[in-house]
Amino acid sequence: MKICPKCKQEIPDSALRCKYCRTVMPGKEYVNTEKIVCDRPERGYFRKTFVYKFLKTWKAVVLDPKKFFACMPARTGYKDPLIFSLVCVFLSSLITLFLSVLSGEMVAATEKFIIFSLAAIPFIFINAGIVHFFVFLAGGKKGFQSTFSVCAYSAAALVYSFIPIVDIAVYIWGLVLLGIGVRTVHELKPKEVLGIILVYTLTAYVLISFAHTARS
Repeated sequence: MKICPKCKQEIPDSALRCKYCRTVMPGKEYVNTEKIVCDRPERGYFRKTFVYKFLKTWKAVVLDPKKFFACMPARTGYKDPLIFSLVCVFLSSLITLFLSVLSGEMVAATEKFIIFSLAAIPFIFINAGIVHFFVFLAGGKKGFQSTFSVCAYSAAALVYSFIPIVDIAVYIWGLVLLGIGVRTVHELKPKEVLGIILVYTLTAYVLISFAHTARS
C-alpha cells in the first residue's frame, strides 16, 4: 500500500489515481473503466496566463467533453468552474450587447447586460442546485460540488449563444454537455441521465415562464 500525497489515504501500490480524491499519482496516467486516458497534470499550469487556461479548458470541454469530465478532479473547489462559467456568460452577454447597440437597441440591451451580470453568480448556484436535486433522486454518486462543476463547465456552449440562427442548437448542445458530465461524474445510466435532462428542461421552462409572467 502507498499513501496519496493529497488526501493521505491508503491506496494500492498499483493505483494510478486515488480512489478517494481522484488525484493522479505522480508520473502516472489514469485509465478509467471506459479506457479514457487522462493527461498528466501540466507543469506550471497555474503560472500560465488566465486567457491560456480559459481557452485550454474551453477547448477540452467543447471538443472532448467525455474525457474532460472523466478526468476532472473530484474536488475541484468552486473557484475555477465558477470563474470559467462567469467568463462564458460575460462573453456571450458582451457580444450580444455590442450587436444590439449596432442595431439601435442600446438602452434595452444595456439593461439586460447589467441584469445578467448581477444575477450570474446566484443563477449559476441555483441552476446547479436544481440539477443536483434531480441527480440525487436518480442516485448520483458524488456531491453537490461535482454537479456544480459539471453545470459550470457546461456553460462553454454559451459562447455561441449570441448567434440568432443557432441559439436553439447552442441550448441543446449545452444540455448535451450537461448530460455527458452528469453521466460521467455521477456514474448514472443513460436512461437516468435522459430523465434528469428532460425534467430539468421542463422545470427551467416553467420557472422562466413564471418569471416572464410575474414581470409583465
